[in-house]
Amino acid sequence: MDADDILAGPIVRRVEPLQVSIWMALTKPHRVKVALWRGMQTAGTAELTVASNEFPLATGEVTARRYGKRFFVALVVVDIPAPGLAPGATFAYDVQVDGKGLRARGFLDDEQLTDALRAFRSPALALGYESGKLPTFVTPGDTLERTRLAQASCRNTVGPRFDALAWLDDEIEKTRTTPEKRPQLLFMTGDQIYADDLSAQLLHMLSSIGREVIGSDELLRAKTTFSSAPDADDVTIDDRLTADLRNFPARRRQPIVIRLGGYTTGDGANHLLSYGEYIAMYLAVWNPRIWRTLVSRTEVDVALACPLALRPFQGAIPLADDATLDAAQRTSLTRESQAGFDLQGQRLTLFRQGVPHVARALANVATYMIFDDHDVTDDWNLSKKWVNRCYTKPFGRQIVRNAVMAYAVCQAQGNDPRAFTTGANKAMLDEIEKLYGADTGPFPIGIASSEIAEPVDTLCGSSSAAASVQPVWNYTVLTPRTKIIVLDTRTRRKFTGQGYVTPDLIGLNRDQQIPAGPLSDGRELLILVSATPVFGPDVIDNVGWPVAQIAVDAEHKGRGLDGNGVQRVNVGSEHYDAEGWSQNELAREALFKRLMTYPSVVILAGDVHYATSATIDYYKKGAKVATARFIQLTSSPARNQFKQVVRLIVRQTPAVQAVVKQFAVARMGWDTKSSIVVPANQVLSPGRRSRLVRSPSMVPASGWPAGTSIPADKPPDWSWRLALVRDVRPESAVPPALRQVVLPASGELVEANALDAYRDVARVHQQMTIARNDFVRQIVFVCNIGLVDFAKDASGKARVRHVLLSQDAPDGLRPVEGTVHEIALAPAADPPPSLEFR
Repeated sequence: MDADDILAGPIVRRVEPLQVSIWMALTKPHRVKVALWRGMQTAGTAELTVASNEFPLATGEVTARRYGKRFFVALVVVDIPAPGLAPGATFAYDVQVDGKGLRARGFLDDEQLTDALRAFRSPALALGYESGKLPTFVTPGDTLERTRLAQASCRNTVGPRFDALAWLDDEIEKTRTTPEKRPQLLFMTGDQIYADDLSAQLLHMLSSIGREVIGSDELLRAKTTFSSAPDADDVTIDDRLTADLRNFPARRRQPIVIRLGGYTTGDGANHLLSYGEYIAMYLAVWNPRIWRTLVSRTEVDVALACPLALRPFQGAIPLADDATLDAAQRTSLTRESQAGFDLQGQRLTLFRQGVPHVARALANVATYMIFDDHDVTDDWNLSKKWVNRCYTKPFGRQIVRNAVMAYAVCQAQGNDPRAFTTGANKAMLDEIEKLYGADTGPFPIGIASSEIAEPVDTLCGSSSAAASVQPVWNYTVLTPRTKIIVLDTRTRRKFTGQGYVTPDLIGLNRDQQIPAGPLSDGRELLILVSATPVFGPDVIDNVGWPVAQIAVDAEHKGRGLDGNGVQRVNVGSEHYDAEGWSQNELAREALFKRLMTYPSVVILAGDVHYATSATIDYYKKGAKVATARFIQLTSSPARNQFKQVVRLIVRQTPAVQAVVKQFAVARMGWDTKSSIVVPANQVLSPGRRSRLVRSPSMVPASGWPAGTSIPADKPPDWSWRLALVRDVRPESAVPPALRQVVLPASGELVEANALDAYRDVARVHQQMTIARNDFVRQIVFVCNIGLVDFAKDASGKARVRHVLLSQDAPDGLRPVEGTVHEIALAPAADPPPSLEFR
């Protein structure tokens, strides 16, 4: 086997009729060549040949570009001669690195590991699913009903249960010879990595890999100002420290990123800091071959003492020296950390088992990516307060810089290679090469003598420069029948004021990201990818989160920034991220007004750690029926979990479930002040009364006192109705493990078996309380991945189907079609919302 100089890949990226892109990461500046053939193919005995003796359809070649001491990336773009790739067809490819193809490098057979290697990594799998077969991909179909998508988000290395993204490999293997059923496009809708939430074991491995591929002398600038005593003068310390575990030890990083960087993460004990660590994380989640022996807790705890380099900062960072702990405290710390350490180790090992399947899946489907906050840090650009606090601190700026540089190299450039040949996108790659493309450091190049990172800080959005000079991260993908727009909801935010107000997620360039409709090029459907869901269920967004935020603020009793600008506790809006579309109604309505120029829009979303489907029927002024329908398909998490207390309340409270089952929210809006007339003798809540006089005015349709009216000549300028979708399959069609528990007829209560029957009733009720499988028909809280396809009935009416693959048992590793939602694309024929009285 000869794979040591391949760090990750191949990954199929952008696929178009006239262009195909393949991404690989290498340790050397190899010449990389890709050849493409029609149909399924077996590798030939000679390099870049196939057993069928067919000539390649096209080839592409590039020299890997240097972005680190031993980190080179090859994004090979294969130009296809006209008329281009046929829609709905299978294509095979081979990758030749330094003269050796995938067969010679051992990528076309399952890896055979020794027992010693199996102890710390999982074997790589044959990329073509059979020995000698080349990997393949399928182009999108020529009709809507022949279009197949997959989506996933929120892939946490220490999350519970099996990695759902690995199940895409099963789906491709099952359908790989039937292109009309096989996934053609994968959209990873954010949080491909968790930079702020990982185990100490993994951080040790990533630190080692990062220092090898990027350079052992990467520096981090640590600067802070603090008072050593209430009446003492301020002390400013500004130093550049090597980015290693001696200076920034595992399990000790949260106070560092909070005090030096201004961050708000609640899980930052092992936060990624250096560019090398971010790059290593991508390599680890995409390549099983790169994994190494995980360290023991004892090896982690050697850095329990405050590092020597950080001792001058102890006045600002609470890093207790273990010498200050007595024997009882040290024993307690050891005992408490062992259980958590072991659990994280078990979860990391389970994650590692899925990496070979993820690597193979990414080699066999066109893959598109977009960032969300955890790709950088929790709460990235959450509010203007966050931006002001973090970007005025060198340590805060450089973590964002390191994360965004890694995103650009590993994720972004493959989404749209043409975009990175000019302008700010090209400048981003050029700057990374300047800072890290050398044999010797310290890295970034020149940082020891000056603050040379200003150009790349501007490109990363962490300086005061306007967003217009930053790279364009949003992009568009065209299939024969759909237009797919992937939004950047992180770096084009429009903030109001200088505080915690929820931003407009695309307010700086909404019109550029979403051109006005309708489609006029023969395509039938707009698909929008938004990392953060745009709507529903509002019972969580508008009730659950605000209540939780208020509770946090009450608990902290108003504590926040200290005199040095350090936020010692998170306010509620940061603790429970106040950044969803539903928490900025004006921004969401502006989005709706743009989307309503299309008759139907399907939205793919992630982020929220649950999966569901919802619809909004949108009505223009005076319309008798809906003029547009927005269908949101949320798939999250691939590997994480929702807040356990919320899951407990929702899954085990019939009253809450009844609300969700009958869930329908209606809104009415006016461009200026509302025209609603409320009888003089009726009382309205202050909040509702204030809504009536706002401009624009948005009010709920329900809950009005009797006699409330709307003048006939001043109807709403728009209105909409939101509803959750329910899985309506018969119980017999649901996987057995997810069927609702019922009491068998033999267990019905009769006098002869009263005691046994009461026992059976109690048992069934307990099982229903724990499982609540009926609720899975609407909202899925366990790990899942979404599959999306389309169908048309005899009359030509189109429907979208959202299949959520989830685990087949509480500890299962295999997927089942746990939830299936079918939704008409056309707007409903229901009349617009009207006033509903109390």
